[in-house]
Amino acid sequence: MNRLKKTAAALGALIVLSILANGQHNQTAIIERISDTDISRIEQQSSSESDSRTINVYNDETGKLQTMQLEDYIYHVVAGEMPARYDIEALKAQAVAARTYLIRKMPDGCSAKEGADICTNSEHCQAFSDDEKLKKNWGDNYEEYSEKLRKAVSETSGEILTYDGKAIEAFYHASSGGQTEDVKNVYSESQPYLKSVSSSGDEDEHTVSFTLDEFAKLLSEAAPSSGITADNADSVKVISRYDSGRVEKVQVGSAVLSGKQFRKALSLRSAIFWLSFSDGKVSVTTHGYGHGVGMSQMGADYLAEEGKTYEEILSHYYSGADITKINTLT
Repeated sequence: MNRLKKTAAALGALIVLSILANGQHNQTAIIERISDTDISRIEQQSSSESDSRTINVYNDETGKLQTMQLEDYIYHVVAGEMPARYDIEALKAQAVAARTYLIRKMPDGCSAKEGADICTNSEHCQAFSDDEKLKKNWGDNYEEYSEKLRKAVSETSGEILTYDGKAIEAFYHASSGGQTEDVKNVYSESQPYLKSVSSSGDEDEHTVSFTLDEFAKLLSEAAPSSGITADNADSVKVISRYDSGRVEKVQVGSAVLSGKQFRKALSLRSAIFWLSFSDGKVSVTTHGYGHGVGMSQMGADYLAEEGKTYEEILSHYYSGADITKINTLT
């Protein structure tokens, strides 16, 4: 049940109780007297269980394990994962995705530290920005951005994405380059809610260049038996792509690397890339930033700017998933 339905149900109950107490003839007056404050109180009560939960967070920078309110943790994750200038509906979508990621991970905990539910290392769990870092990064906009993000978190409090009654793998990334990737092409395991979908507004482009010596050295480290050198480095070529445009396989000398392996070897922004050789150098042009699975953060902001709600954004990127309250899970 989403927030709107839950609030409506509680509001209906309030009306019924008021009518029973005051008589049928006062129905209209009773309804008129139910104020925004009453509605707000109902919403706060409906999310109180989520608000009161605490989790154990391992701070990768300080090396300390700290206990935090779950929703406070989500605020700091949204602040670390998505630009605060983004539309609030995109920030709400990020809050739900981040909360889902946490709930999915909690049963097994975080392997970085015994007793931790999750850590602050974005390479291992999710990014996390504390208040000191946010004041430095946001500067004069700190109060404005903090209020905005707190609102995004509170207005989605306790909400996660589920499929068949279980929290989903809520992957997300910075930008997709125009098309997200089917999870099976990145992590080998298929999921019905992580299929490739179009993603407008995030076809960003980036080019990086290497000398042939640099290029060959990096690739030979990734594929030692390939026989790749500066002399034959210009023979490297893409041999297949997925439907999303991401590279599936690359011929590197006598070896074949996956697009994922090639991207890692050269520290590329994305597996959507093209190679160009000229004057003893190779230029690699990428579209997008990140693994490409799940929600594109830049695409989410574009959809929000187009008038889509966070529910619609999440429905687009996580096909068939439902928005569910944590306290309704079995």
